Amino acid sequence: MVHYCLPLNKPVLVFFPPQHDKMLRTGRLSESLVVQVKVTQNLDSVFTVNDAVAYVHAQQDITVAIERLLMAHIISPLPARVELQGNGYSLHGERKQWDYGKTLKLSWGGQPVRSFEDKWLFVFAVD
Repeated sequence: MVHYCLPLNKPVLVFFPPQHDKMLRTGRLSESLVVQVKVTQNLDSVFTVNDAVAYVHAQQDITVAIERLLMAHIISPLPARVELQGNGYSLHGERKQWDYGKTLKLSWGGQPVRSFEDKWLFVFAVD
């Protein structure tokens, strides 16, 4: 169960602890990773109170979906653009190289955390 939710219009860092699952055929998850994510409102239209309420209502589902997408991308790179359809909303995601992440020196429990090479921006739109 998710114990946090991704806020709207604020970049956040999502941490992934090392995964020791022999089913995963990649070494990318043998170390702690961090990915930058930002969910923004749709700037092509007026963002209403109803849109904000729709985001809050779907915020936990959005967080879980984005976490799963990030994990999938870490395991095997996804296309540069993705679209997720929810109940009454959509998320349009785009990944970009995360140059700033290369400058971060982070640790988790004394162990280094590697910044993932990509960051993700998602645009939330009410259908």
